[in-house]
Amino acid sequence: MITLSTSSTGGLQTATRSCRSLRRWRRTSRLLAGTYSGPTQGGNGSPGHSYLTPLADGHGSVYHDTAGWLIDIPPGWHVVSFRSSKGGATAVGAQISNVALPAPTIMPGFPIQSNGEILPARGVSVVIATDDDPKLCRPGLHRSRNGVVSSCQRSYALLPISFRELIWGSSPGGPVMGSLWLKAGGRALSLTAKFGASAYSDRRINPVSKMLAIMKIARSSARR
Repeated sequence: MITLSTSSTGGLQTATRSCRSLRRWRRTSRLLAGTYSGPTQGGNGSPGHSYLTPLADGHGSVYHDTAGWLIDIPPGWHVVSFRSSKGGATAVGAQISNVALPAPTIMPGFPIQSNGEILPARGVSVVIATDDDPKLCRPGLHRSRNGVVSSCQRSYALLPISFRELIWGSSPGGPVMGSLWLKAGGRALSLTAKFGASAYSDRRINPVSKMLAIMKIARSSARR
């Protein structure tokens, strides 16, 4: 809140400068991360809320998730924080994409991910979330009813994440998607990276690889 003082010209000038600075900061914030949908907090934010802060060098921003993890957002990319529930399963996290996309919705039995039917051919999205879906295969060995032992992922990945750790799959003429279970600050997270039919190239892989490599845990979460 800005309080205007009419007692002196100097006070009005100070308030005017403050208003201009606030408008410039808002314009800069929109340029830093494209768009952000979700609670926005200044400074260190508030407990229980996700928020963005600008990077010190002015090239992008940092997304702080309520689950305690942080990730750098390239300039012009979009962030949507979300909560989705269906069939007794709930996923809470963020979608980061190079194009504007609606928030992902949970489909029990599948990792929470962007909708591949609306992802443009050159679109890229990363979804990181807590996901308590009991139908999902989690790291470790699993024995089926007929005694067959299988594993969808040997163990939880740990920070920092290498792009090469993702487990990839694709459909003819459709998006390419990598998925991974990881632990950050003792919390299990589901990660999916999806590339449109024409997006899987070094030009679009590199920013995703960099984001994952410097993903980190907030200091308060690391001390828990």
